[in-house]
Amino acid sequence: LLLQILLPVFVTWDCYDTKCRGALPFDSIYIDCDNRYSQCSEDLDGRPRCVYHGKSGDGVNCPENFECTSDKTTGKASCAGLWDCYDNKCRGRERHSSSYIYYNTW
Repeated sequence: LLLQILLPVFVTWDCYDTKCRGALPFDSIYIDCDNRYSQCSEDLDGRPRCVYHGKSGDGVNCPENFECTSDKTTGKASCAGLWDCYDNKCRGRERHSSSYIYYNTW
């Protein structure tokens, strides 16, 4: 029982959402909110709120060789691969764009 109570308090992610969305009739409204230290909520009328209380909000864990990114409109966190691969050659993305690796296709 104690674990069930404490677990939501200590959940951490590698990558956090960056916005909050309202509820009807404000479900098309997004506000900035760093979910690393805050959580999303709504006012009684449905307007989005970013509430700071020291607990993290929504996010995802990114595996090795993936980096955190978020949707520019919704702020939803996701993981992006660091490589674009064609045939047996992969080129790094974004800040790694000058890097190449080769891999065996057999």
